[in-house]
Amino acid sequence: MGAVEVAAADAFAAGALGSGSWDAVVLTGSLPTYDPRFEQRLAVGGRLFVVLGRAPVMQATLVRRISSTEWARQVLFETVIDPLVGAPAAPAFLF
Repeated sequence: MGAVEVAAADAFAAGALGSGSWDAVVLTGSLPTYDPRFEQRLAVGGRLFVVLGRAPVMQATLVRRISSTEWARQVLFETVIDPLVGAPAAPAFLF
């Protein structure tokens, strides 16, 4: 079994994910829209769990890094959770 490193950080703080790549990233709050900077930090074969959207409909999503330039996204289920602290506000719908 390999070594495991767990890091908890403010997702939007500079350098929060360090300088290396990660095999797994779990965001414990929702984002209003997808933010590609998290997938960029995944190692090839790595996974990202993120909840996207605005209440009352959010989608738990799994992102897998397939290669250095390719990702696969899969919606797992619908849910509602609080947004990440510091997450950008969702754009308002305008007519």
